[in-house]
Amino acid sequence: MLADPRVVRFGLLSSVSFGFGVILSNWVVTLLQRTGGLGRGTAGAIASLILILGIVGRPTGGFVMRWRPALARPMLAASFVAGAAGTMLLVLSLSGASDALGAALAGLAAGIPFGVTVTGAARTFPRAAGTAVAAMNSYPVLAIVCGTPLVGLTFGLPSDGRLGFVVVAALWLSASVLLRRLDT
Repeated sequence: MLADPRVVRFGLLSSVSFGFGVILSNWVVTLLQRTGGLGRGTAGAIASLILILGIVGRPTGGFVMRWRPALARPMLAASFVAGAAGTMLLVLSLSGASDALGAALAGLAAGIPFGVTVTGAARTFPRAAGTAVAAMNSYPVLAIVCGTPLVGLTFGLPSDGRLGFVVVAALWLSASVLLRRLDT
């Protein structure tokens, strides 16, 4: 199942949504403290929006997938663009309000594709839906395990972590472009 192109497709979609949300969550407090000058408590509160709104976004995406499946692809594309925009707001760290907006966008972008990826993987192998979802989830887990330390390494560069966030934003945006080639 891991090599099935349909499972791979949903795994990649989950990697650039759920995976990126977890990666950013691991480093956003450090980024906001170092580049935005925020205290640990304020940076932590803003960072929590990624995880909280990721949870809120999950049923939202599932609702759209169930009731308006024709909107799945535009919803995914919009969420990836929103994730890139939110990540770039965090990179710029213009103010606490822009940081909160960036974290909120990244959180929603991380959660909204959940319904599409889980439903899609389960439908791929209806007789082994749970196994298909587990196989699909191996892709975002791999992205998290590899991506989190890679972004962390960018905090040792002169960009003070911004480079890692810019790369995540660029990958998120490129996923919205590549989405046109995928059948969801």
